[in-house]
Amino acid sequence: MPSSASDLPAARARRAFRLKARTRLRLLVRTSIRDSEIGQVLLAALIGGVVALGVALVRQAVREIHHLLFGVPFEMHLSGGVAIESWRLVAVPAVGGLAYGLVAYALRRWRPRDIVDAIGKQRGPTSKDAMPIGPFRTETVPVNVRDLDRFDAGEEVTPETLVGKGILKNTKIDVKVLGMGDITKKLTVRVHAISASARKNSPALPSLSL
Repeated sequence: MPSSASDLPAARARRAFRLKARTRLRLLVRTSIRDSEIGQVLLAALIGGVVALGVALVRQAVREIHHLLFGVPFEMHLSGGVAIESWRLVAVPAVGGLAYGLVAYALRRWRPRDIVDAIGKQRGPTSKDAMPIGPFRTETVPVNVRDLDRFDAGEEVTPETLVGKGILKNTKIDVKVLGMGDITKKLTVRVHAISASARKNSPALPSLSL
């Protein structure tokens, strides 16, 4: 059933609460771990313990699989010169390859996509307007001017409020406003970048401020 008008304030309140909780969690992590030497040492120790536990579990799982598929005793390794029945040497790889092929085929049918995602035309690395390479390369998520019509007049447009309106999924990537569409409301826009085409094509955009 479609939500009634009375449900909208409650939904907005829940989104605002979740956004505020995520922001406070980031601040807590930053102050307790990123800016604290003791916090970083404790985090490193925790990660080391988790990795060690994972290695032990994987090792035990491998032994279980070798025993189940090849009949290798638990106290020995597959590469330790154990005599393995000939039919196992043929059947296990064949069945494993068949199972992998069936799973890959099912995934391809369920979610078809290219092995390598197509990428758009890129500038040459030596051209004057080439994008920076390596750690200096920046990435932005686009938001068109027409998307800003979801805001009421006088509201502030920030990465956080864009998430609250459902325009963005998160605030992990810098935001850039592009010029597709138009707006007729006066808003305060505080994002990382606004394209020249957005400023040129939208008459209301010069009234906005970063």
